[in-house]
Amino acid sequence: MGLVLLARLVLFLLGVIASQRSFAAYRARRRDPQAPRDPAADLAWRLIGIGAGIFITAALAVQLIPRMPHGMSSALFGLTAIGIVVAFVGCAVAGWRSRP
Repeated sequence: MGLVLLARLVLFLLGVIASQRSFAAYRARRRDPQAPRDPAADLAWRLIGIGAGIFITAALAVQLIPRMPHGMSSALFGLTAIGIVVAFVGCAVAGWRSRP
């Protein structure tokens, strides 16, 4: 059990490091007008932001609207799932592009 937890922790830390590098490069490109553009990485970070926004908005709507009709709640849960998938796709692209 302890070895599995250690392996998960190492993989998590590697993912956080790769994400930080990718986001730092994205911020540097956005701040410097002379820097070369990387459309794939920019798209990845846009997807992450859009997916997170969709997820948060739909999840808050489900929690805050009392006695929601079944059809509306199903649609919002579908939007939540779409937001998660879009954010995961963005994370996959950002991680793929941040390889050394």
